[in-house]
Amino acid sequence: MIGITEGYVATADHAFAGLDAHDLGADIGTTRSDVASTVANSITFTVVRTSAEFEALAPEWNALFARCGKPHQIFQTFNWNWHWAQTFLDLKAREAAHSPMAILTGRRDGRLVTLWPMVVERRGA
Repeated sequence: MIGITEGYVATADHAFAGLDAHDLGADIGTTRSDVASTVANSITFTVVRTSAEFEALAPEWNALFARCGKPHQIFQTFNWNWHWAQTFLDLKAREAAHSPMAILTGRRDGRLVTLWPMVVERRGA
């Protein structure tokens, strides 16, 4: 699954497209890596593992998608991911202490600005 992020896209040189030192109120001499570090440090990440936590994300997820999603990105909507989880993750697995669901969320100043829905899968031993 692919996540959605509000605002800035990381590039190969660790700069953030559309963001420069001026946007952060930094001195003119601030480097791109300083800007990237400041942005990264201002986001708080958590992992959602249960169905209840996942469903509680609905309003924030929908608001994030409304701000930065595109109509053709239906697979990034909360509803699409909810139906995917209902179809492919059995109820016992979704409610277990070690649920395979793992949604990385990032908040800046308490506002959801990025999320990455994933499934943890163990293969082999």
